[in-house]
Amino acid sequence: MSPRRRRASLIPEGMSLAKAEKVRRTDDPINFRQSVLSEAEFMGILLPERKWILEGLMVEESMTLVNGYRGYGKTWFIQAVANAVTWGSGVGPWKAPNARNAMIIDGEMPMPLLQERMGLLNKGLDIDDKPAILYFYPEAYAYRIGLKRANILDVTWRSRVADCIKDLDIKLLVLDNLSSLAPGIDENDKTPFDPVNRWLLELRFSGIAIMMTHHTGKSGDQRGTSAHEDHVDTALMLEKPEGWSKDMGCAFKCTASKDRAYLMKGASYDLRLEEDEEGRLYFWYNQEGERTKTVKELIKSGVVENAKDAEAHGFSESTYYRAKRDLREDK
Repeated sequence: MSPRRRRASLIPEGMSLAKAEKVRRTDDPINFRQSVLSEAEFMGILLPERKWILEGLMVEESMTLVNGYRGYGKTWFIQAVANAVTWGSGVGPWKAPNARNAMIIDGEMPMPLLQERMGLLNKGLDIDDKPAILYFYPEAYAYRIGLKRANILDVTWRSRVADCIKDLDIKLLVLDNLSSLAPGIDENDKTPFDPVNRWLLELRFSGIAIMMTHHTGKSGDQRGTSAHEDHVDTALMLEKPEGWSKDMGCAFKCTASKDRAYLMKGASYDLRLEEDEEGRLYFWYNQEGERTKTVKELIKSGVVENAKDAEAHGFSESTYYRAKRDLREDK
């Protein structure tokens, strides 16, 4: 049978991949030859477009890893992301075009603190009005009712999570964090994490977007084996922004150390948790380059006359001198 004629026996002309997946093509589930396609066959498969979960950051069937040192705001960030996805709203510069069901599997946060944070993110809003549902698996609650500890290294536990994702029509799964959800693992050994990576890939293949958090060491590098990052599409690094001080609270610079699909297009942002008129928390943001523009305007208006003035307004000395240089070049 020629490759072009054989194509029809694999995926008929005009049939979408999603529909074809429902058609059993062989009684042999490991028939490797059945999955070997010619270029014409491969290019002829009608693949559904991967839609945005958050425009500019995350699409369907993707994995995003959020790295950062403890206390840098990883949990605040991923909670805000999951909340925004279920509202169909946004986080910082990223907007959710559609509301999707999401689930947060939290491995270490006390329940009162988790409730407090979600209350602040939704202050003044009725969560019953949400167009989608945000589900929680708080490890603290599961432990109280006598369940086994969360453990993504346990094949049975992973299977239960996958079943729950299917039953609840979850489109975004958030794992916070890899260390607490994989107790006892040697983070420098790749082997124990291999089955977890395969599970994550299976979830992604089934259409789920995944966001995970992981700690970095004091050096700023990802802690443990690089296997955590092998299969992710986007790896974000959260670092302290220029001019950071304690009174800024939850604030970080967000850059992509890996961006396989070029979703962020090289952009870098400063994000800071702020409070609006209603007392609701949201992430204010400033794109890299905008800081220099802001300082230029402050210099031109006479508000900032030297590096110390710039630092008093939350900008670094280097940003001040960069702005001064740009002003000279503008003349």
